[in-house]
Amino acid sequence: MRCGRLVLLLTIVNVNAGCLDQIVPLHERVEEPQVQRMLSQRTFEGSGFLPVGQAAFDSDLEPDKKVTMFVSRAAVAAYSAVSPEADATSGPAFPIGGVIVRDVSDASGAPTGLTVMVKREPGYFPEAGDFFFGVTDLAGVPVNGEDGVEWGALASCATCHHTRAAAGYLFGVPQSAR
Repeated sequence: MRCGRLVLLLTIVNVNAGCLDQIVPLHERVEEPQVQRMLSQRTFEGSGFLPVGQAAFDSDLEPDKKVTMFVSRAAVAAYSAVSPEADATSGPAFPIGGVIVRDVSDASGAPTGLTVMVKREPGYFPEAGDFFFGVTDLAGVPVNGEDGVEWGALASCATCHHTRAAAGYLFGVPQSAR
């Protein structure tokens, strides 16, 4: 019986992911040189950003990786109100122009890559809360994924983030890492 539930759950997840991929437009390469520069120069570790959480925490996307989150100052209050343990947030709305950087490292603490989210104006990408997404190497250069360059309105990101609409399309930092 337990195996049957797992198969049913995986079938539902795959069907839903496939449906979302059909309604989310294919992304086009969006030039965001200031975002790439911020990532390559690691200025997100500076005065315009704050780390959210006390320490790196285990990644849900990559089980063998650790994550440290940095958020632009103007968006820290909104992001701090989000928790992966809660289905909704009662905090302020995430501001347009707010930036989240997910600094990924391996088990030894060596950096391996970066992901970034930037809140854009309404209508940019409503399926994922109007967020711009990017996945880069340590130099801030967007990497190639299954759907092409991982930069812009990414269906692969929307697949998970749309499930968090009530939480501003965000996951937040686990309570254990705060």
